[in-house]
Amino acid sequence: MKTSTLSLVAAAAATISACVAHVSADMVVLAKFNGTDDSVKWKWVDLNDPVMGGQSTSTFSSTNSDGIAVFNGTTRVVPSLKAPGFCNAKTTDILKRANDASAYINDALLVRVRSTIAYGGYFMSFAADTIDPQFKSYKAPFEVIADGEWRTVAIPFTNFSNDWSSFTGRCDTVDPTGAKHKCCSPQNPEVCPSSKNLKDIEAFGIWTEGVAGDFHLEIEWIAAGTVGGHAVNTVTATAPAPPAWKSSCAGDVQQTLRYNMSSFKQADLPGAYPGESLAQAVCCDVAFKPYAEPAGTFQDANVALFDKLNKTGVNVFYDSVCGKPLFQAPIGRSFEAWREESINHGWPSFRDVEVFKENVSEICTPCVVPVIVRDLATHPCSCTHDQVVVHNDTGEVVSACGKGTHLGSYAPDNVGPRFCIDLACISGSPLTVGSL
Repeated sequence: MKTSTLSLVAAAAATISACVAHVSADMVVLAKFNGTDDSVKWKWVDLNDPVMGGQSTSTFSSTNSDGIAVFNGTTRVVPSLKAPGFCNAKTTDILKRANDASAYINDALLVRVRSTIAYGGYFMSFAADTIDPQFKSYKAPFEVIADGEWRTVAIPFTNFSNDWSSFTGRCDTVDPTGAKHKCCSPQNPEVCPSSKNLKDIEAFGIWTEGVAGDFHLEIEWIAAGTVGGHAVNTVTATAPAPPAWKSSCAGDVQQTLRYNMSSFKQADLPGAYPGESLAQAVCCDVAFKPYAEPAGTFQDANVALFDKLNKTGVNVFYDSVCGKPLFQAPIGRSFEAWREESINHGWPSFRDVEVFKENVSEICTPCVVPVIVRDLATHPCSCTHDQVVVHNDTGEVVSACGKGTHLGSYAPDNVGPRFCIDLACISGSPLTVGSL
């Protein structure tokens, strides 16, 4: 791999901590699953990948005697898209309005939850003042720690946008059609929820989206209130400011990267702009192509990559800008063998069979056989290797996304072809069926 920088200054990521109080005076309850108060009781149904061959499955039980709703299931890859689909639990009441939450417009949506299964693709949504409560709902991602402990997660209302992609559920990704969306910001107030919207909430949704895997979420209540003693949710999707540096990427780095890679908010690189994140610098800034993320970043305590992965299945990694699938591992070897190889080299390490095999094309005449068997020194051209492009004169690996997200280096060893990759550049969320 390339020479890494001297040290990594990681921004301390806020953790979601337990909240001692349950329902308190600093909130208004919007939804509960027991009791006789009709103002907070809703009818719920679950919906799973309704189109395009989706295979996700879920159940949502909201009438349990203990007043706890249970959302349980598996979000699976849609074969035609090779990306995860979605599951959605939503309310179906007609002409119903939630309790007035307008007093908390500067605060947050509070969700009392617990989980025992690690899963990274949860979203909350609510609809108000719209004839299209599904596609024009306000939506935001949130995180849950999977230790079985009850916690109150606070999702600031400024995280919600009603201009989200039906492919990803997010406001900060670009659709395959090229359509861009807007996140709530001072520059785009029209997509932010208003006080009137919080007074007129007519529907709620709980989603699993963009991440394949099993999930189990228990919900006690949904409310609006002050952050107070509750932990502010760390997942955000806010509109990025235009970079002051020259980017080689097709678009902006996704605002919420997987594996907590968004916590590295300032690149520890000589000459990096203030506020330029590690992912922006390493993956997109043309000035830093010779650099890599520091060796061992994937083992950082804030990341702990291999502790978060599926140890018995295949893990898919996506472009941190456009969400295209790039690598999948382990294939043809054990999880432990893959882990040990990555540790030995200092960066996530992938083999030829672990590179995605669709959309193969050659973009220069000399490369007439797979690039993995070519001599990089004698064939100074670039060849598309599935979703990945290797520049033969330098060994640089970039994705086939637009102008190309920088990914790392092609570094074959005595075992064979090998891709030595920066985790910051393959921590994106995929393009998904979303709510199509």
